[in-house]
Amino acid sequence: LGKKTLETEDYKKAEGYWQKVLDILAGQKSSNLSKLAERQLESARFALKAKENPLDIHTEALSDTVNRLQLQFFPVLTADREKLIFTALDRGGNEDIFIATWEKGSWSVPVSISDNINTSGNEGTCTVSADGHTLVFTACNRSDGLGSCDLYISYLKNGRWSGPENIGEPVNSRHWESQPSLSADGSVLYFASDRPGGAGKSDVWKSVKNEKGGWGEPVNLGTTINTPDDENAPFIHANGTTLFYASKGLPGMGGDHAAAARPHP
Repeated sequence: LGKKTLETEDYKKAEGYWQKVLDILAGQKSSNLSKLAERQLESARFALKAKENPLDIHTEALSDTVNRLQLQFFPVLTADREKLIFTALDRGGNEDIFIATWEKGSWSVPVSISDNINTSGNEGTCTVSADGHTLVFTACNRSDGLGSCDLYISYLKNGRWSGPENIGEPVNSRHWESQPSLSADGSVLYFASDRPGGAGKSDVWKSVKNEKGGWGEPVNLGTTINTPDDENAPFIHANGTTLFYASKGLPGMGGDHAAAARPHP
């Protein structure tokens, strides 16, 4: 009941149900259930306060021109806001990367970004540098992969994307690496991974490009950002100091919810 009422945004009831769980468990040895109840109760109370002070944000769907495929997700814009790159799932269950162009006040019909990039396998969850010339994306179960999903890189040269290369170690590992986000200058790569050394489950990591153009050893962003639960979908703002990501381990309005972090002065 606690989970259901939280999912249906009946936060007052959710608060009551999770408080009852904690009351029942009072005095008992700490358990996974009590930890879950504490997190969920915190989320219910956070949601109640957030509803009292809603942000003035208006959302609207993009045109049917873009939203014409089975499923579209993980969109990124080039810095000039004239190209929209996103992952799409077709009716056959295949994920590819598509691109739409802003032309005469509207978005063009999306097309495959490149035959060099899309294959019969799954490609998606990409990021593009500010100049639009470097693309990093996720591909899974490839013959040159190091793990289940790896990060690949491609460059736009003379109007054509180069054949993608596995970024390789130390960024990729035998574990899951996905959901990349490049800094505006292309020198820092943020991504999600369930590799060892994190706070638990999937975490947000970063790798910095070295003087030779290679990628350095990934660094976990630490427990200020990461929790024992899942953190995913990092996005570094063009200012280089604001990071958006999704978390299941922080208080929020439901399941995965957005978080934002900035460095301390």
